[in-house]
Amino acid sequence: MNPLPTEFPVLHTGRLTLNAITPVNLPDLYREFSNPSVTRYYNLLPFTNQEKAAELLSYFTKRFEEKEGIRWGIFLKKDNSFIGTIGINSFNPGDRCNIGFDLLPNYWNKGYMSEALEIISLYIFASLEVNRIEAEVIPENEGSCRVLEKTGFVKEGLLRDWMYFNEKYQDMYMYALLKRDFNKV
Repeated sequence: MNPLPTEFPVLHTGRLTLNAITPVNLPDLYREFSNPSVTRYYNLLPFTNQEKAAELLSYFTKRFEEKEGIRWGIFLKKDNSFIGTIGINSFNPGDRCNIGFDLLPNYWNKGYMSEALEIISLYIFASLEVNRIEAEVIPENEGSCRVLEKTGFVKEGLLRDWMYFNEKYQDMYMYALLKRDFNKV
């Protein structure tokens, strides 16, 4: 079983580069996470200042340094524009990991997230040797459900009152992609 890497992995697709988020990207993080459309189904409130973006970047960096997670910035290859993030939220070597993703609204419904999800799934299964990738989604987040299903994830069930945010408990769908099923896609 492979632990998370020491050197940040850079991933490429036909249209995207998934790379580390750096302080240069703080305005991008703020722009994304201050947008109520992005945070509507996220377990955080829209950012009200750039310091929140710096705190989020620090959190992503610390999780990677401590080998607990990886959060990539999603960048368009054509002009290196930041359009969102995707990553491993938690990691159990040799077993499973939990992922999350977000995208600026201007880039929704263009296939970018499916492309990013496919490349990190390939990376996770090939390099980290996990058996299962999980994603938890609020049932009302139909866009994320479609993206997961399009890339082969299976909705396994409803986790009742699974997460507390926005001042109430939220139900979540559990989606999973197994290594044996990914190899068939």
